[in-house]
Amino acid sequence: MSGIPESIELTATIVNKEDDMATALINDNTGDELTSAEFTVTPGTKFTITGHSRTGSNWHVYMQKKFSNNEWYNVRQINSANPMVTLEDGGTFRLFKPAGVVCLVDRD
Repeated sequence: MSGIPESIELTATIVNKEDDMATALINDNTGDELTSAEFTVTPGTKFTITGHSRTGSNWHVYMQKKFSNNEWYNVRQINSANPMVTLEDGGTFRLFKPAGVVCLVDRD
């Protein structure tokens, strides 16, 4: 015997590439006020949101969280200076884009 095992057990995780694709939360060319659909983040799960201007100008959207009273509150701003946010806290969120802003915001 040479000390080499007769067999090795391998475990693999198969990732569906479609699950890795970005999904648009806000995709606006009109500049109208817009609220995204709600999305839920499970505690401990990383959830990245990234945005950019469609016109080259400054832009901003507000991340809102639903609190226990079922009201939505602004908890963060995503904008041209800070275009990426990674969430790890759980909760139900949505994005609000005020009128006059033209942008695309994706989640990964």
